[in-house]
Amino acid sequence: MTDAIREQVRRGEPITACPVIDAHAHLGPPGAFHSADTDAAAMIATMDRLGIAKAAISSCPAFSSGDAAAGNDLTASAVRAHSDRFIGYTVVNGNYPGEVRAELGRASDVLGLAHIKLHPGTDDCAIDGAGYADVWPFADERGMVVLIHTWGGGPATPGACAKVAERFPNLKMLLGHAGGPTGLDQAARVAREVPNVFLDTVLSWRRMGRVEFLVEHAGVEKVLFGSDLPFLDAAQAVGQVAYAHLSEAEKRAVFGENARRLFGL
Repeated sequence: MTDAIREQVRRGEPITACPVIDAHAHLGPPGAFHSADTDAAAMIATMDRLGIAKAAISSCPAFSSGDAAAGNDLTASAVRAHSDRFIGYTVVNGNYPGEVRAELGRASDVLGLAHIKLHPGTDDCAIDGAGYADVWPFADERGMVVLIHTWGGGPATPGACAKVAERFPNLKMLLGHAGGPTGLDQAARVAREVPNVFLDTVLSWRRMGRVEFLVEHAGVEKVLFGSDLPFLDAAQAVGQVAYAHLSEAEKRAVFGENARRLFGL
């Protein structure tokens, strides 16, 4: 049976066979290294070339500069200018717990950023520690998506994230990088067992069979496409799903249907 998604990608065409929603992207220069084409216009050009309809973005400067509020302003500006293409994540820094609740309220109620992105590795703060304590009831009350950078045995292991998600069942927790290269098994198990935990496909190491593993062990409804644009080449991220040994229906779910439900689009 012909796979329309794979055939479009093979021909070098933008994907039109299904809506593609990128659940894990960024905006602006990362700070620690060079990354090209980091502004909104350049990102949209890349999205158009590949057929990515929407991208959920958080500001790189919010992490790299330590000024989360300025970074959130940058994200909000892009979302206002391109509301049909971008979904905004608020970033807060766990090292300033006294500022977290106020910034969440400002970013949500004034700037219009609908969801939250946490980077415990950059903040060097435990996901279940005091630094992020105000995040969870805020997100739970509003049913927000909380995207968390997870990477092996760092301060946000999949197991630690699961314990938080179980306490706040109304939020939707998205484990960025699906636990990273060493936390994959644990992330898949957590997503399978905890109803409000989901995984994205972002990883700089494009390991053969990784997407198939996530679909098989976490469940296809728990896996969302992500690119890490503009950190990484979004074409590779598209390719690893388009060429995965999955049915076309499963690819449709991963590429966009799951994100549409999760973000309430």
